[in-house]
Amino acid sequence: MSTEEMALEYRDRIYFFLLKQLGDPDMAKDILQETFLKAQQKIGQLREVEKLESWLFQVARNTMKDHLAHEARLIPGPVHDTQDTSGREPEACCFDRFIEELPPDYRQSIELVYIEGKKQQEASQALGISLPNMKARIRRAKVMLKDKFAECCGYDLNENGKLVGEVNCPKCNTAD
Repeated sequence: MSTEEMALEYRDRIYFFLLKQLGDPDMAKDILQETFLKAQQKIGQLREVEKLESWLFQVARNTMKDHLAHEARLIPGPVHDTQDTSGREPEACCFDRFIEELPPDYRQSIELVYIEGKKQQEASQALGISLPNMKARIRRAKVMLKDKFAECCGYDLNENGKLVGEVNCPKCNTAD
C-alpha cells in the first residue's frame, strides 16, 4: 500500500483520534501530517501488513507524545497543564504505571477507548458489555486516574477542570 493510499484510508480515523486526545484541531492536523511522514519513513519496520492500522495509531501516539514533550519543555515555570480530565494525556510522568494499576475491567476500557482510539460503542462490543456499562467504567477509571495523579504527583484540577502540576514529579523520578 502506498503512502497516499494509506493516508486516504486512515487519515480521518487518526485525525479524529488525535483531535479527541488533544482538543486542538490545528495541533491534531500538524501531528497527523507528521505521523504520515514518519510512517512513510518507517514503513519497513512494519512486520505484519494486517496490523497496519494499529501500527499507524502507535506512530500517531508516539508522535503526539513527542510533540507534547517538546511543548512542555517550551512552557516556562514549574506548573503547567500536563493532563486533561479524561486521563488520556500520554505525557504525564506516571501515566503508564497508573494505567497498569487500574483494575483489569477499567484498564481494558481505558486502553480500548483512549489508547487504541476505539469508539465507546466499539469497545463495549469488543468486551461484550453494554454501552452504559462501558461509559460507567470509563467514568470510574478517570476518577481513579485523577486521584492517582493528585496523590502521587501533586496534580490539582485547575479552573478548566484540567490536571495541572510538574512534569516528572520527584516521587516518580525516585521510583525509577
